[in-house]
Order: sequence, then C-alpha cells, then structure tokens
Amino acid sequence: KFAAPAGTGRIAMVDTGDVAACAAAVLADPAHHGQTYTLTGPAAHSLPEVTGLIGEKLGRRIGFASPPAFVARLVLPFVTGMPRWQSNLAVDLFAAIRDGAQEAVSPDVERLTGRPAAGLDAFLADHIDAFRG
Repeated sequence: KFAAPAGTGRIAMVDTGDVAACAAAVLADPAHHGQTYTLTGPAAHSLPEVTGLIGEKLGRRIGFASPPAFVARLVLPFVTGMPRWQSNLAVDLFAAIRDGAQEAVSPDVERLTGRPAAGLDAFLADHIDAFRG
C-alpha cells in the first residue's frame, strides 16, 4: 500500500531518460544558455491511477491511501525516520500536488529532443522490475 496526502491531484511526471536527453541537448547548444525549460511527461496522472497501473503490470492490487495532511504530519517522521522539518516539506509538496501545482503538461521535452516525451506506460514497461518486492 502507498500512502501520500495528495488526494487525486495529478502530476505530469517526466521520465528520467527524457531529463537526460534534454540536459544533453541543452549542453550541446549554446543557444539554450539562460533559457528555462519545464520538463514533464505527456500527461498528468493521479497517484491512485499510478498505483493502479503498477498493480496491473505486476498482476496484483496495490492500494493507495490519502490521509489528511495533519495526520501525515504527525505520522510521517515515525514511519520514515525523517526529521520533522523534512517530513513537513514532503507533506507540503503533496498538498501542492493535491491542489494542482504539478498537473500542467509542457511541450519542452519534445521541443528539446525532437521526439515526444515518454509516457507512464513506457516508463513502467522499462522499469517494472524495480517495483517487484
């Protein structure tokens, strides 16, 4: 089971391979100096959707719970060992996700690499073994 106080907020997750390809493109061309890019995947997904897809690929159900932020603030330091300041930052990040801060999709990966950003299905196909326990 995965727990995060993000509700059904959506995240435009970017594939690490796309980040590397974008970095290489930026480093290879001085025209990018001083430019800012927003790297995202091609679609935004909620954490319940992501855990559902991972479970589907693994052939088992993976649960998702979204506790209230105040509960997460109390419990997270004890279950993770994080210092409270760090766990509070994590809860704040998940609250921002819940409120839509990471749902916007950008065309910058394709603009920099000349190919569409990899989607969640492609990422899971390449990395599903990392989720096997």
